[in-house]
Amino acid sequence: MENVSQTQNKTEKKKLSRSQLKKRRRNITSAVIAVIILLIALAAFAIKKNEENKLVISLGDTMVLSPVHMENSISSSGTVESQNKTYVYSTQAYPVSEVMVNVGDKVEAGSVLCVLDSSMLASQLETMELQMSMSEKASQQSVKTAGDNYRSAKEAYDNGENSALISAEAQVRNAYETWQKAMRQYEDQKTGMEKGLNSTLVAQDSSVQNSANAISSAQSALSEAQSQENEALAELNAFDSTNSYKTDLDQKDAAYKAAQTNTAEAKTSLDTAQAALDAAQAELDGSTAEEGTPERLALEAAVDAAKSAQTIAQSAHTQAQLSEAAAKTEYEAVKSEYDREQQGLDTRKSLLEAMYDSAKSSVASAQTTLNNAQSSYSTAIRSRDAAYYTANNTLEEYAKAVDTAYASYQTAIDSYNAAITSAENSINASYNSYKAAQISADNTTSMHELDKLREDIEECSIKAETEGTVTAVYATVGATGSGLLFVIEDTDSLKVETSVKEYDIASVKTGMPVVIKSDSIGSEEFAGEVASIAPTANKNMQGNTDMTGDVEFAADVNVTQSGTPLKIGMNVRLSFIIDSKSDVLCVPYDAVYTNENGDSCVIVLEDNSDGTVTLKELKVITGLENDLDIEIYGEGVYDGLVILTSPDDYMNSIGKTASVSDHSSGLIYLPMN
Repeated sequence: MENVSQTQNKTEKKKLSRSQLKKRRRNITSAVIAVIILLIALAAFAIKKNEENKLVISLGDTMVLSPVHMENSISSSGTVESQNKTYVYSTQAYPVSEVMVNVGDKVEAGSVLCVLDSSMLASQLETMELQMSMSEKASQQSVKTAGDNYRSAKEAYDNGENSALISAEAQVRNAYETWQKAMRQYEDQKTGMEKGLNSTLVAQDSSVQNSANAISSAQSALSEAQSQENEALAELNAFDSTNSYKTDLDQKDAAYKAAQTNTAEAKTSLDTAQAALDAAQAELDGSTAEEGTPERLALEAAVDAAKSAQTIAQSAHTQAQLSEAAAKTEYEAVKSEYDREQQGLDTRKSLLEAMYDSAKSSVASAQTTLNNAQSSYSTAIRSRDAAYYTANNTLEEYAKAVDTAYASYQTAIDSYNAAITSAENSINASYNSYKAAQISADNTTSMHELDKLREDIEECSIKAETEGTVTAVYATVGATGSGLLFVIEDTDSLKVETSVKEYDIASVKTGMPVVIKSDSIGSEEFAGEVASIAPTANKNMQGNTDMTGDVEFAADVNVTQSGTPLKIGMNVRLSFIIDSKSDVLCVPYDAVYTNENGDSCVIVLEDNSDGTVTLKELKVITGLENDLDIEIYGEGVYDGLVILTSPDDYMNSIGKTASVSDHSSGLIYLPMN
């Protein structure tokens, strides 16, 4: 079966929706059906009369499933070009004297294609070579004279015979010695002060130290006297607190007073309880309530509660009186003991007071001694500061002398450096004169000009840069040799320059297989592969996207099949293979419909083995599709199955049986009832 992927050029028509494609296919099919109906009408006259009530099915509305290779592709067109193209140019404007190749000739890299007239260049080369020979001798003498002057000045400088440098160097040595002498005087004064070798400063420091030691001794004596005074005062103040008899007496006195307070409070509580009892008894005595009544019972209960409270208060008062009596006894016993010991304690206190007065007197004497030592220390400090001030002034004068001597030394160094610079500048001037003479004698520029002339003469032989076939010759004998002269292309490595429309660009990828055909060759197909796709749409002469027609993207397709009859410049048709399958069962796109349940279905003619067929609906699964055909598979789909290609015309006949006529007539008949 012929490959079903050979469809109309998809990229040469507007992109249509599925419903529009179906409508277009139906219009095409209608024309075919009209012809078939006409044939049926003519054949109907030959049918017997008892067959007039039968519906006719054309065999043209049926097909038998068989495995095919199915493809989904995008079509385009393009022009065959070489993958490797070389343009041979010349920048020489000399006329062409000879052309060695013609269109179609095979050439190797380095082959001479044509020759330009270089006679004028050869004459210029000869003249320039003569001029360079004459000027070279004069330049050599100038270089020798300048070199002698430079070497003489350099030797005098290197051997130390420059008088200006000798004088400047002596000034540097004298200034350096003066600076070092001032430094020694300054360091001696500084070291004497820092290491304590100055006798005046040593004596003043000793006086200050002695005064400081006197202050330290006086402070120690004062601290000792104050310590003794504080100890005497503390011992005196602690005398009463350390008297155990006095402490015990105070404790017993406090306990006795607390017991008296408790007795008084217990007496108050007892009096209160007695008054409450008297009041409750009086209320009971004055009551007229009968014995056993609630009122009488309440009054009696109140009297009982008051009696109980009075008993408790009486017991507490008695206990308090006993505690008070015991506390009084203890207090009186300790008081008697304290009175016996008090006479000896008075004598001890008088002795402590005398010791405290003596300590106070010692503190006053020590304070006076300290004050005198501090006054002497202040006098020693002032005397020492004056001595250091004088010594520091002397050190400062020495420091100034060092700075002055150092400045003179730096000035001498600057003068010496200036003398060196002057001498070096003089040498550099001689050297520059020497180099200038060498530069003047340098004929490099002229040599470059000679090389350029030789190169121009060489370039008058136009050569092939790569091997290939000459596909264009623009060089003509006698015409100027400037510009494009030849085109050399590799005719064995071909490509197709094409373009992809905007709505197809998402489906085309580099590496995708492509089928190439040419009307000038016939139906033969050649293998290709997408090599590149432009990142932007085609642009107009202004560099903007070309909007005059459909937006397209340039692409290159390499011809991967070798030995093809394709020629450079041929117009070819391309099929970009988006998807493909082998050994699939497919039907025309309109043969598949959707039933009421939403299932994809076809109508099949089932053979009943008795010369009749039955129209049945078969649910299928759809797969790969293109503009005309769609793949079907599923249960009940097999090679050899007969399917109606126009199911819309037979929907009402599903389930009916028909007998088959002579197939030579191209008709089968379906009963109406």
